[in-house]
Amino acid sequence: MFLYKSGSANVVSNEATYALQFNPRLIANNLLWYSAWSIGFPNFLPDYFVSILKPPLPALWSYFDTVHAKLYICGLLLYILLLTSLSIVVFRSLTQKTNTRLGLFLLFSFILFISPTLPIIHKWMVRLTIPLIFTSFFQAYILYLGLKNKSTSFLAMSILGIYALWNFFGIRVHETTSTYMYETTVSRNVEKYMNRHKESIANYTTLYFKDPPEKPTAWGWSKKLETTLHGGDFIDFYFPGQTKKVLYGYKDEQISDSYIIDAQQFLP
Repeated sequence: MFLYKSGSANVVSNEATYALQFNPRLIANNLLWYSAWSIGFPNFLPDYFVSILKPPLPALWSYFDTVHAKLYICGLLLYILLLTSLSIVVFRSLTQKTNTRLGLFLLFSFILFISPTLPIIHKWMVRLTIPLIFTSFFQAYILYLGLKNKSTSFLAMSILGIYALWNFFGIRVHETTSTYMYETTVSRNVEKYMNRHKESIANYTTLYFKDPPEKPTAWGWSKKLETTLHGGDFIDFYFPGQTKKVLYGYKDEQISDSYIIDAQQFLP
């Protein structure tokens, strides 16, 4: 909080999505989402939920049409069910308070290190980098205790097998739905276009990414392109040392000396 007040607050004060909002409902909602992500749920889920406590939008189910996605989500749910069962059995049979305290310490540490992001509207899975360490250790700790006990060792081994299974298919699902893959596709499409038309573009001082006449989606075409290309920063890579301006149709007007490019062709 000290670092935020002394420096970071000035950086993000103009971004509404990064403003601190001490709303108990928002904090609880964020904690539930980060907890769900930390045990393996896909990162795109919040895009299809008005609230984690309400039914999702129908479009969500299209993500689970493939066999890989079905195996992933079914394996994950089974893993959570069995791990929860093992946790209950393990903690009920513990006689040493030290073991219980260690488990509680790991859970508390997860909440502690994720807490700075809980009052913020903008949710992003990468913020789990440090908190995920404690969640992972907690799961490993439960499995370790389960393997030590003969009566629960078979269940613990089964959970490990299911963990490997849902992760194998889960990685594939995350790769195909990740924004990183989407951004990479857009960037490569732009790169191919710029290399093909570099000589023609060199004769103009301005690039204008034009939107089609129909109503755009929430992100729009040129708006999404501007985010991916980080405004006009990319142009210096193709024309180093030259002063060229980049305009985007969703917010800028076309000027006379502009090389016009249809923005929607770059988006998958």
